[in-house]
Amino acid sequence: MVVRAFAALVAAAVAGVLTPGPATAEEPKWHRATCFGGSIDSIELTVEVTQQGQALLTLSGHLDCGSSDKRATFGWAHFDSDDQTGTLSRNDLRRYRGGPRTPFTESRYVKHGNVNFMACVVTDYDVVVDCVQVAREPGKLLEVTPLLEKDATYGRDVIVQDGDYRPVCGGCW
Repeated sequence: MVVRAFAALVAAAVAGVLTPGPATAEEPKWHRATCFGGSIDSIELTVEVTQQGQALLTLSGHLDCGSSDKRATFGWAHFDSDDQTGTLSRNDLRRYRGGPRTPFTESRYVKHGNVNFMACVVTDYDVVVDCVQVAREPGKLLEVTPLLEKDATYGRDVIVQDGDYRPVCGGCW
């Protein structure tokens, strides 16, 4: 009797392991390279705005690494101020350079109205290299501030999505 009970328990455990779980959307493939260093070295904010009230924000900097894997990419994650997880669109992925250092420059519009988010260069799901906070309060000018390394954003994870997760603004930050 004990042997049968044990055999039934083992069979149930094996069936549980081999039975597929609930269907989930598969995350887009992100080829990453090991890279932990770098910085956003300059912030340029074009004060002129578009007819839709958007300001142009350009972030330039470097990663202290490169990759010989031509598929390896880093990206630009968007963290809303109250979200624990950042979002990275496949459209936000950029290729590494082959040398020991990868320079980058990214220009995008910031949607009009009130905003409060972090734009971060990331190299893995849990590696946030550097960030700026972008904020505009009612009736005030847009402010872009480098985040200190002790900010909680550096400890947040990133998810990768197909398509643009900000469809109203298109290619905005």
